[in-house]
Amino acid sequence: MGRTTLLIAVAILIVFLWMFVPYNFLNQHLPWQQDPEQQEQAASPPRSKSPGKALSAKVEVPYRKEEGEITFRLSDLKEKLRIDYEYDAQEGILTIRQGTVQLTMLREAPVLNRNGIYLPVEASPIIRDKEIRIPAVVVEEGLGRQVEVREEYALIEQNASVPALAETRRPKLPKGDPEGLIDYLSFLQTPIQGAQVSTKDSHLPGAERPYRNGVHEGLDYYSWTSRISIDSRTPVLSVADGVVVRADHDYQEMSEAERNRYLQIGAQNGGQTPQYILDKMRGRSVWIQHKKGVLSRYCHLSRIDDDIVVGKKVKQGEVIGYVGNSGTSQGVKGLDSGMHLHLDLFIYDQWLWDDFTPAERRHILRRVLDR
Repeated sequence: MGRTTLLIAVAILIVFLWMFVPYNFLNQHLPWQQDPEQQEQAASPPRSKSPGKALSAKVEVPYRKEEGEITFRLSDLKEKLRIDYEYDAQEGILTIRQGTVQLTMLREAPVLNRNGIYLPVEASPIIRDKEIRIPAVVVEEGLGRQVEVREEYALIEQNASVPALAETRRPKLPKGDPEGLIDYLSFLQTPIQGAQVSTKDSHLPGAERPYRNGVHEGLDYYSWTSRISIDSRTPVLSVADGVVVRADHDYQEMSEAERNRYLQIGAQNGGQTPQYILDKMRGRSVWIQHKKGVLSRYCHLSRIDDDIVVGKKVKQGEVIGYVGNSGTSQGVKGLDSGMHLHLDLFIYDQWLWDDFTPAERRHILRRVLDR
């Protein structure tokens, strides 16, 4: 082949490539158009993708360490992840929403609620100078986003990657139906061996609490009104199988002045104690999440068993701690009087007792727990 013929062939090939092959394709695949980094990537085998999982874009979000923990400012997360949030300063309740997911957190309380179910996550919102921050674990476990921490910022998935965020079908709650609620709670048992529901109306859910301008949320087990002797040696048992979602091993008792200050704030709250103050009044607590959305809370404990930690699966009847008076007027004074267990029961984070009379409440609790 002569030189003239070869030049004509090359010219025809160039015209063909220019007319029929996209420029971007040529730019990416011709070796003389690639920089060294692109050539290295081209030579490397392609990364495998997880089957069935679409790749999610990530956004850069600034972070700050608070006591060694990675935290994000909520206003940054709202901008980057398109979430909504609101903070009720009076109640101390922080609500975060995105799509069908709703997270609830409580000021100074290490609990995380997602769509009515408490997760085995120790996390509290940090509220300071009108700035609200949340720990990275809330983004990961609550919103289902992967978080990759870099030196100056964190990379966070824009789309949730946790299948558990899907809403599951919930059973119908038996509102105003005593026998229906008895059946719903039939898998529970007494939290104190041999004890029975108190004979005093003031120990039942819904009883008035004038000292804090509120109402009693749960059931109290005191010595003798519950048919047995109860003191700080009395074991407290899990009412059913479940997962520990709170265990206040590091609880520090309030001073009497602190408690009185909180009570004064509560009395000015339009007839009900704010939730974050009520949480302090419960003293040392263990919370356990059970099936069917049922949450049990064991309050005023004197101590908690060492192996009862957040995330632990417990069995019905397992010892979780011991009766005490933490958080009470006697407890803040260091007295040994007033020992009792306060037991709360909630379903999907809803108080059970609004639709029932005091007599119906007693009937339900006796049928469920006095067996």
